[in-house]
Amino acid sequence: MILDSIENLSRYTALQPLFEKVVQFLKLNDINTLSFGKHIIDGENIYLNIVEAAGRDVEDAAIEIHKEYIDIQLPLSKKETFGYNSLSNLKILSKEYDNKNDIAFYKDMCSSFLDVEPGQFIVFFPKDGHMPCIYKGNAKKAIFKVKFQHY
Repeated sequence: MILDSIENLSRYTALQPLFEKVVQFLKLNDINTLSFGKHIIDGENIYLNIVEAAGRDVEDAAIEIHKEYIDIQLPLSKKETFGYNSLSNLKILSKEYDNKNDIAFYKDMCSSFLDVEPGQFIVFFPKDGHMPCIYKGNAKKAIFKVKFQHY
């Protein structure tokens, strides 16, 4: 997991080469003005979802994990709190892995919580269990899905 300011995203391109395409996309596009929905950047390797998501209380949320994609999440309209716990610590599976949607859910507790402000990003790699959308009301956010490249 990584939490940093959006202007520092380019510092992390050595971790995953496809991050460079996300950096270039952000230089050429104002994500605050993009329409809601899916925006293809590099076929199924990288795409962006602009969503307005309903907030949740921690008690009503679940930890999610992905196996095929890295999430780069950017709150756009307000601060978002994320819960975190490593997949190795998760034991209470609440929804089996869905291969089509690349997601499984767990009901374990988070080991930590992080606040992410507009202008920041948070990256969750496979094996990073995360609980998004902890806030009141609705919020606009951007979620880059980057195909995980195994080395």
